[in-house]
Amino acid sequence: MEKLYRLFLTLTLFASYTHAEVSYTLENSNFNINNSAFTYNYDRLRLNLNYNQNEYFAKIIADGVNYYSKSFTDSAEFAFYESIKSDTPFSTQTRFKDYGDGRAYAKVYRAYGGYDDGKNRVVLGLQNITMGVGRFWNPTNLFNPKNIYALEPDETFGVMALSFTRYINDTTSINVVSSIKEDESLKYALRYKTFLEYADMALDLIYSDTTKMIGYEIEANLFDTGVEVRSEGAYISSRLNNTTEDVDLSQAILGADYGFVNGIKHCTRGFILFRKV
Repeated sequence: MEKLYRLFLTLTLFASYTHAEVSYTLENSNFNINNSAFTYNYDRLRLNLNYNQNEYFAKIIADGVNYYSKSFTDSAEFAFYESIKSDTPFSTQTRFKDYGDGRAYAKVYRAYGGYDDGKNRVVLGLQNITMGVGRFWNPTNLFNPKNIYALEPDETFGVMALSFTRYINDTTSINVVSSIKEDESLKYALRYKTFLEYADMALDLIYSDTTKMIGYEIEANLFDTGVEVRSEGAYISSRLNNTTEDVDLSQAILGADYGFVNGIKHCTRGFILFRKV
């Protein structure tokens, strides 16, 4: 935290000199988890730091995470939690620190900077590459799949990437991405999104040495009823680890959801999921 404080102080002084805007927020999430095997406390303190100057911007999100329960931190389940890390060429988190009945660690969740003039957007750093329209599962998103073990619903690992988006008009854009993984291999993506007649549609392409994907996204309002119909799917050819064998599979979702007036409640109905190997 001392290093983050120094960074914040440096950015504040720099912003004062260059007439830029620096803002920050502190958030805290705390859960008491009770299940048949364990009872433990989860606490996450998040620092969100933003820098903006005309078309230039930067963001840093850093977390301090704590698990409190000796029985849980000594379990095989917690050992599995420890093993899950971001697929980046550098470590984004510290080692877990033991302190009696608990364990804690710190991590960099996001750290990127870029340029956005309304027509072109360039982002470099540890970021979230967004693909798909599904609420719970995104068959097309091979960059930032949701972490199903995370207690925070939108928690995803960051990707070390260079991303460029060209906004052709208000409804059409092209996004090109190049990322580097832990083994220093590269992964590329191309996404074309537009509005056609009654629906937002997108074509997604992903390529790496081990994975190739072509996918689609569709999102539309059903006859102005307020019901949103959404679907996405992908055909993937992926090479198994340490082999030369490729496995082909198709996966997709189709469904609809409705948001009640004033956002009091959100209801999802009729989702169909399938995967074919």
